[in-house]
Amino acid sequence: MTTFSDPCPPRARSAAAAGLVRGAATGRFILQRCRDCSTVQYPPRDACHSCLGTELSWEDVDRRGLLSAKTTIHASNEPYFQERLPWAVGSVASVEGPSILAHLLPGCVAGDPIVMDLRLDAAGRGVVVARPATEHPDFTETGTRPQENDFLSDPKNMRLLVTDGCSTLGHFVIAGLLGRGVTAVTAGCPRSEGTCPEHESSERLNWVNVATDSAWPSQEWYQASQLPDPESTGDGWVFDAVFDTSV
Repeated sequence: MTTFSDPCPPRARSAAAAGLVRGAATGRFILQRCRDCSTVQYPPRDACHSCLGTELSWEDVDRRGLLSAKTTIHASNEPYFQERLPWAVGSVASVEGPSILAHLLPGCVAGDPIVMDLRLDAAGRGVVVARPATEHPDFTETGTRPQENDFLSDPKNMRLLVTDGCSTLGHFVIAGLLGRGVTAVTAGCPRSEGTCPEHESSERLNWVNVATDSAWPSQEWYQASQLPDPESTGDGWVFDAVFDTSV
């Protein structure tokens, strides 16, 4: 997993995409389904792209799909990707209906079946990652990213930070992580008392007070929480992964 003193992928997401972080935390593959017409859609939106209904729920859906197109990125304006090129992405025709842009792990071949997961990227955002449905013993792909360790897959035995444990998304993420057996979670709380009544402090959950007018990963956020700032200390290993739930 990338250290957080390194450049990170773009963080900008709509509020509708918060469910992807929840899925990455709980180990589930969840997408939006319209309650009016049952359409499964991706990317997440505020309304159904098929009927414009606004009653959307996040549900477990089939992970399978067909890799309809694959491309390898060799140039990028983003510092994070510049250091990790070439980077493979592709369009997946999901058995649920939508076409999904996914990061491709080694072994994915255009035209072959794949399996998708929701993983956490180095910016604390949920992203779709695809892997081959069946292994190709004779297939070799060297020097290409992404690799498994570019994303968070199994959070057990890791030091994890939830930036806003008091938000609705933060509640879901904390419950999901603790339910998966995570040994240590630090959660930010913007309340004056520095704890959230939804989750009491325990040996596995530690609350820190954070500034209400600053967002992770600013220096102000770290100063308020009294946590070491990776940018100023050069220590990118304070946490193994960060769930940014302040969306």
